[in-house]
Amino acid sequence: MRVAVIGGGPSGLVQLKTLLSAHEHLKCKPFEPRLFEASSKVGGVFHSHIYEDAELVSSKYLTSFSDFRPRQDDADFLSAERYVEYLDEYATHFGLWDWINLNTKVINIRRQDQGHVVVYQKSNGEVEEWPCDAIAICSGVHSKPNIPTIPGIENVPTVMHSSEFKTRAQLGKDKT
Repeated sequence: MRVAVIGGGPSGLVQLKTLLSAHEHLKCKPFEPRLFEASSKVGGVFHSHIYEDAELVSSKYLTSFSDFRPRQDDADFLSAERYVEYLDEYATHFGLWDWINLNTKVINIRRQDQGHVVVYQKSNGEVEEWPCDAIAICSGVHSKPNIPTIPGIENVPTVMHSSEFKTRAQLGKDKT
């Protein structure tokens, strides 16, 4: 069974790892997974949507995986940069890299016969298709900004979604 995993954040990596070992527990043929990540690194929003000096709000004990703990010398609250590094180490530890496609953006999914076709764009702009039997959407809940319609917002001098905030300098000085 071919399974597309869309998103290379924590959920996508765990899904890929699970699919690669599922046949051992289910007594079936091995799955053929492929993970698609639009970014240049694993980590999902922890890589692509972070701001300067970002730090996770849950401790390393709650954020890490039970089968792969962070280093003993890691701070209790990992920086976003260190968490991305941890996820990279997770992928290496469990041998996931052969099934991970970085810089590969899924642009469409369509049904075909009994399965699906994933249409994706590679970093060179080339568009390709991959037929599969199932899809695991692991793109996260914060991958696209949502700006609500608020009456009077046009009177606010600067409107910025939190996803656009990357450095303290963007906020300026002496502003409310």
